Amino acid sequence: MGNNKTNSELKERMLQICTELGLSANKLSEDSGLSREYIRQMKDYISPEMLRYISRTYPHINLIWLITGDGDIVNKANGEDISLLIRMLNEEREKNKYLSDKVSQLEEELKKIKS
Repeated sequence: MGNNKTNSELKERMLQICTELGLSANKLSEDSGLSREYIRQMKDYISPEMLRYISRTYPHINLIWLITGDGDIVNKANGEDISLLIRMLNEEREKNKYLSDKVSQLEEELKKIKS
């Protein structure tokens, strides 16, 4: 599939991600649901499971960089991305407040029923 230089470069980028995240290769492998030795035994490919795990858990990690070596290890968020994240955060806060209020209301109703 590839030569040893390419293989070792992919593995090296995975190890750089571990350093960036402050995790051992074994810990990142286990956390992703793969075998403890996954990263240390990497060859010329990376599993879709590992890519999905990194994408979901560490969205700031640049998957293009991981796969190809192009760009930077960390995605650079632009103003538009930050605005979107803030808007999403505010929406989640509103939902949480609504649900918290609803839980309180239902707890009151339950108390009345039990009395």
